[in-house]
Amino acid sequence: GQPGVWQVKVPIDVLPPGMRPKGVSAASAPSAPQVFEDPRTLPRLVVFDLDGVCWSPEMYQTRGGPPYRLISEDVVVNSAGEEIQLYGAVRRVWAMLHDLRRRGHDIRVAVASSSQRHKAQPL
Repeated sequence: GQPGVWQVKVPIDVLPPGMRPKGVSAASAPSAPQVFEDPRTLPRLVVFDLDGVCWSPEMYQTRGGPPYRLISEDVVVNSAGEEIQLYGAVRRVWAMLHDLRRRGHDIRVAVASSSQRHKAQPL
């Protein structure tokens, strides 16, 4: 890999369909571990971009903002009634990172985004 870039094996069902290798689906992939094979190989900090990576649409594409209302596990509605969808794979990755941290692994999570702060921060 490149300096500062880590490559880890993750369960195929964590990846959105567009990011999976061609011809590979969650059903056709070999069974994968529920967590990383060796958490000690993970970086100590995982940084996520927000718009277009964690959710859709991007904040600049919406008219509304806070307050947000949770309408399902992965969907919120903003003040203008627009739905913002959290990608399910992101929630699963966050849950895996949270579980690793709960079990004593020193993995921190941060965001780096050019998203509109007043809209993104409450999410």
